[in-house]
Amino acid sequence: MPKRAAADWAKAHNVPCPEPGVLFSPRINLEIGCWYLSDGLRRFRNYKHATELALARYNAGLSRANAWKPDDLQGEVIDRIKIQSTRKYVREIMKRYKKYCRETADKNNNK
Repeated sequence: MPKRAAADWAKAHNVPCPEPGVLFSPRINLEIGCWYLSDGLRRFRNYKHATELALARYNAGLSRANAWKPDDLQGEVIDRIKIQSTRKYVREIMKRYKKYCRETADKNNNK
C-alpha cells in the first residue's frame, strides 16, 4: 500500500515516485500519508461518514473503500467493511477521534 500512496502522491504533485527507501524518511512519510488521507477525505466528502471511508481507503486501498461505500450518502460504513482488521482499524481511529473532539470541546467550554 505505501507504494500505491506514494505513486498517487507523486502523480498529483507531478514529481517522480520516491524510491522505497525514501519512504522511511519521517518528513516524506508524513507528507505522503497526510496527503493520502486528505485526498480520501476530499474524495468521499459527500458521504456522512467520509472520515470512515477515507480511513478505510488509507488502510485497505481505494478499490476496497469504493466497494464499501453505502448506496445512500447518509448510510453507515463500518459494518460494510469486509476485512476484519480494517474494520477494527477504522473503529479504533474513530473512537480516538471522537474522544479527542469531546475533550477539546470540554476544554473550550471551560475557558
